[in-house]
Amino acid sequence: VLSRLRRDHGVHLLFRTIFESRTIEALAKRVDDSRRENATETATVVPQVQHCATRNTAPLSVLQERLWMLEELDPSQRGRHANSASWTLSGPLDVARLERALEALCLRHPILCTSIQTVDGVRQQVVSPASRLKLEVEDFAPLEGAAREAALSDFFRTQQFAPFDLAVTPLFRVALVRLATDEHLLYSIQHSIVWDGWSFDLFLRDLDELYAADEEGRAPSLPELSVTY
Repeated sequence: VLSRLRRDHGVHLLFRTIFESRTIEALAKRVDDSRRENATETATVVPQVQHCATRNTAPLSVLQERLWMLEELDPSQRGRHANSASWTLSGPLDVARLERALEALCLRHPILCTSIQTVDGVRQQVVSPASRLKLEVEDFAPLEGAAREAALSDFFRTQQFAPFDLAVTPLFRVALVRLATDEHLLYSIQHSIVWDGWSFDLFLRDLDELYAADEEGRAPSLPELSVTY
C-alpha cells in the first residue's frame, strides 16, 4: 500500500501509519495531510538506486539477516522458510529447452545464483554465476488412480521438507513431473531468503519468454533490469 501511494500519488508515509490509521477514512486523512505538507514544503529528493551489474557481493538485508539467524539458532527450521508453487503444462514440451530457459533465467537474475557466506566475519550475499540449476525430472505417466496420487503426495512432501543449505547455490529447486505425453507438472520451491511472493510473476513471465525465444531462434524480448536484489 505504501509503495503504491508513493509510486502513484507521490505520497510518502511512514510504515507505522498503516497501523495508526485503523480505518480507510483515517488513512485517507493522513494521505490528504501529507499532500498538503508536500505542497508547502520542498520535496525531499530520494536518490535512485544504481544498478551495478558487475557486483558479486552485497550485504544482507534486515529480513535476510533475520532468516539466517533463525536457521543458525535452530537448524530444524531449515525446511520451513520456503515458497513453493506448481503449474500444469499442457501440450508438447521440450525438456532440454526448458532446462536451457531455466539456466538463462538464473543468469538474468543474480539472486538465483546467490548464497550466503561469511566473509571476514561479516555475512554477505555472494553471487556465483557458474552455479548450475539441475532440473529434476520424474515420470509418473505409467501410474494411474490412487498409485499416481500417492506418488505425487510423496513427491511434494519430499520436495517441501528437503532443507536448503544457505551457503550452497542454488537456493531454489525446480522439478518436472511427466503425467502424460502432452501433460506435465512444473514444481518450483525457493528459499525465502532469495524469493518473495512477487517473484512468482517475474519467474513465469521470464521463463515463458526465454522458452519461446529459444524455440523460435531469436533473442528474448525482456526489459533490462534497472535493479537487482
